[in-house]
Amino acid sequence: MENRRLRNEDTLMYTIIDRMDAMVRVMDGNDQVLYMNEKMRQRFGERCGEKCYETLAHQRKCKNCVTQRSRGSGIAEHKESVVDGRTYRIIASSVQLTGARRYYIEFFVDITEQKALEESNRQHFVRLKQDVEFARQVQYNALPKDGQYYESITLHSIYRPAESLAGDFFDVVAIDKERLLFYIADVSGHGVKSSLLTIFLRQVIRGMKEEAGDYKKLINGILQGLNDLHAGGELYLTIAAGIYNKKSRELTLVNAGHNCLPVLEEPGKAPEEIPVYGMPICSILKEVNHRPVTKKIKPKSRMLLYTDGITEAEDQDGNPFGFDGLMRLWNSQQGKSPQRIMAALQAKVVEFSAFLPTDDMTATLIEFL
Repeated sequence: MENRRLRNEDTLMYTIIDRMDAMVRVMDGNDQVLYMNEKMRQRFGERCGEKCYETLAHQRKCKNCVTQRSRGSGIAEHKESVVDGRTYRIIASSVQLTGARRYYIEFFVDITEQKALEESNRQHFVRLKQDVEFARQVQYNALPKDGQYYESITLHSIYRPAESLAGDFFDVVAIDKERLLFYIADVSGHGVKSSLLTIFLRQVIRGMKEEAGDYKKLINGILQGLNDLHAGGELYLTIAAGIYNKKSRELTLVNAGHNCLPVLEEPGKAPEEIPVYGMPICSILKEVNHRPVTKKIKPKSRMLLYTDGITEAEDQDGNPFGFDGLMRLWNSQQGKSPQRIMAALQAKVVEFSAFLPTDDMTATLIEFL
């Protein structure tokens, strides 16, 4: 009788509920279905008078009964449930009309397509994450490991990307039996695009072989390769490179827009920046007009190459670590091994920036044998 009264109630509210796109049903305190709107009757058939779980083809009350939870909490509760291959978000709420009598209303919203899209996006994210991890491993493995190279130098490094993939890179390349090239580079931006360009840079330079010993051919080769990519005029890279002849002990330095000048420390002398400048490698660079600096290198001299992720690292008040901070750290490590110096530098910058660096932090310490 109560069910008939509800079904025959010709009110505006009843009409609205009956025509809702969502499926709606009302139950009493014994879990008996009293009312189903038109949308729900079309989907499940006329099931009034049955227990609520029977409508969903269950033999007993659901383990995670959303109506029971609402009954206990006194507030609206929700869950997701799969019925006949379709996924529904079910929202339940209790309603008290007169006296202690309570009714319970449930809304069924079909979210099958939404869940399928979410699963597709999740799978896509998993694949993307795997691809990024693979790219990170490729980039990391392409870096030279700390140690001695070509009986000429030792290299010790810091490499701490701000994201999974970095726009910083460094390398050591043999040119011939007497000469080698070392460099540090910073590609504009972060992430996948920048990391791809670091690998591109590595392959271009290594593919030049002996031509990499001529700074003009070196820069022009990188520029030509970048132009051939047609990767967009906004992309650019900076590079500070040294061409070292172990026989003559001559070091030729060239700088293509790298705003962190090489720092040279000779035995018995204070470290000093080497003033070498030039334009970044980008689409507006039409002619190699960089001016190199050549120096005679004494045994046990050290050269630091780094990127601005170190000097521009900021503390919580926005103060940069700066070149002064770099020199204070270096001077505090006098007499220490290259490994100790680089470990101390990384720890200091990370601590200074509250363990949240916003740019790639890369540095190499070259010691000449």
